[in-house]
Amino acid sequence: MSIVVPVFNNSDSLEILIDELVDVLSSIGIIGTSEVIFVDDGSHDQSFNKLLSLGNSQELAIRVVKLAKNFGQVNAWYAGYYEAKGDCVVTISADLQDPTSLIASFFAEFEKGFELAIGHRVSRNENWYRRLTSKVAYRVAKYGNPGMPRGGFDYFLMSDRVKNVLLNEYPKSNFVQGALISMGLSFSSIGYERKSRPYGRSGWTLRKKFRLLLDILFESSTTPLRLIYSFGLLIIALGTALLFYVIYGKITNQTPFNGFTLLFGSLLVFNGLIFLFLGVIREYLIIFFNQASSRKRFLIEKRIGFDD
Repeated sequence: MSIVVPVFNNSDSLEILIDELVDVLSSIGIIGTSEVIFVDDGSHDQSFNKLLSLGNSQELAIRVVKLAKNFGQVNAWYAGYYEAKGDCVVTISADLQDPTSLIASFFAEFEKGFELAIGHRVSRNENWYRRLTSKVAYRVAKYGNPGMPRGGFDYFLMSDRVKNVLLNEYPKSNFVQGALISMGLSFSSIGYERKSRPYGRSGWTLRKKFRLLLDILFESSTTPLRLIYSFGLLIIALGTALLFYVIYGKITNQTPFNGFTLLFGSLLVFNGLIFLFLGVIREYLIIFFNQASSRKRFLIEKRIGFDD
């Protein structure tokens, strides 16, 4: 088993996390054949040095990938996936909010034949703001991916085969959860309560959350484009009806509208809509550009603890 752990300013929680991973892997008898790949995603604290010191004193095989800068959580996942050698890969956060004991349940489902086992959040011991933003994001995700569990997930196990499909068929995806669900595989879903963060602060700013919401929306569905098309047809119908109304007013010597207030207001609204629709198209063009670009998702500065 390979366990991929993205790290961003998590120095206070790393020692506890490693101890918990040692305990759970020992309990299911696979500690000797497992590895933990920590991906330091441009941390500003002592996370990297802490990993180096802890890695030299543990019975568990610990690998460390240090990225050149902060590339974001998803890119850190991919950096770890490319290095993973296990027959299955678990993705877990470094902030101690996800119970490591769930790995044993994931592995049991993997042994039953499931190639994807996910931990979906039935509740979150967090403040109302984080609960609300997460609920909105995954409600949008569920619209584009009907199989997405309520509450979403970012703690999961996938087989080596699924990992290779993800890397080969979805190499530039920014919404890994949607990519996994869209594969159409039957999966096991295990509910758990996401705990509050015991150390530090989350790196998920409002800007990053909004960016994630856009990635979820535009990678999961073409509905926004279809809405633009439908709205365009509606505007054409309304404009045609208004034109006939104005012509009728001229024929009957009536003035349908007095002054320019309605005309000016309509121009402002429709010009605003045009820019909004161009923004939607822009988001799809960005996705197409990123998919076609040969630019790498991340740059590795150092690799520690690997055999090659």
